[in-house]
Amino acid sequence: MIVGFILVIALLVLLFFVYQRGGLDFLRGGENPGEILDRRYAAGEITEEEYKRMKNTLNT
Repeated sequence: MIVGFILVIALLVLLFFVYQRGGLDFLRGGENPGEILDRRYAAGEITEEEYKRMKNTLNT
């Protein structure tokens, strides 16, 4: 009975941490480098020149 209760509590704690980290994306591998680069360029985090240079580096 006590073991079952401890397992339920452990499962709830695990689910809480998975939720806090943004779900199960870490199991799927998340974004690939090209998607990250595209997102950063679209958000204005990098310039067009930086984008082209990094895209070229990824494609070589």
